[in-house]
Amino acid sequence: MVYKGYLKEAGTSYDEIRNLGAIVLMQAKFNCDFNSGTDGCKPDWEFTRIDLQKGYDFSSGFNFYESRLTSEDSRATRTVTKKYGLKLEISVSGTGGKFSFVLLGVALGSGLGLLGVASLVTDFSLQHIFKSQEYLERKFDDLMNNDGEVAIHRSVYHDAAMASAADQQNTGIQQNNGIY
Repeated sequence: MVYKGYLKEAGTSYDEIRNLGAIVLMQAKFNCDFNSGTDGCKPDWEFTRIDLQKGYDFSSGFNFYESRLTSEDSRATRTVTKKYGLKLEISVSGTGGKFSFVLLGVALGSGLGLLGVASLVTDFSLQHIFKSQEYLERKFDDLMNNDGEVAIHRSVYHDAAMASAADQQNTGIQQNNGIY
């Protein structure tokens, strides 16, 4: 009988569960690498008896009630029978994967694209939403000179950006002065 092997793996025997029944959890765990084929993809099985819990002696085993109604002549009778048995709970889990250059390219491309979008969003928010003066002052600085040495040099773009920012601030002040 096959179930006796399951019971032995769960640490019990048929003689122990014969009177009260039992619930056995059968766990199949897969960990498959499909790069080397599907031949080695076999599950690791674990068997655990889950109806025995420490400190909980109310109802161990597996049992259920079955009710049967019968009528003879004009008299109805109800017979309730308590049945015991072996309940097998089966759980299957695991992972499986296969390497693909196409999926690697898609992941790298989307990652680079997200980095580009992130820099645009950050630049826009610092320039137009938060209006960070320090960011505007340093945005167009060159950090290396032509010899490859580290040197901070303000470019032509810096002066134009600063003039534009100053114009926006002066315009805002004049508009505010006109309102008040």
